[in-house]
Amino acid sequence: MKADCFILASPIFIWYCTAPMKAMLDRFYGLHKYYGKQRGPSLLEGKMCGIIATCGYDFEYAISPFEDGIKRFCEHFIIMYIGKAAVQKNAGDDVDKFETEDSKKIAVDFAEKVISCCTK
Repeated sequence: MKADCFILASPIFIWYCTAPMKAMLDRFYGLHKYYGKQRGPSLLEGKMCGIIATCGYDFEYAISPFEDGIKRFCEHFIIMYIGKAAVQKNAGDDVDKFETEDSKKIAVDFAEKVISCCTK
């Protein structure tokens, strides 16, 4: 509750986050007084949220259902969505293929964005 920003990190399995991440997100509903389109106090109001994800195929296609869900989550809880960092690994690649120069740049750029958002 004291954090200004939180980052949700998960591999993407079948277009969504892992089951433990989904279970945690389901429990967030206890931090909001209202359901649906009703508006009211949110214990998370004013915080910021972002996503870090990995997947085994085109990341825009793979992550879009999860990202859409998190954007709705943020809207409902009155949280600022600050974006995502996602990297894909092609089938048959070694695990270390996630650690490319491109993926390192994506991680650094996202970290700088998070820091920038949190220091405003």
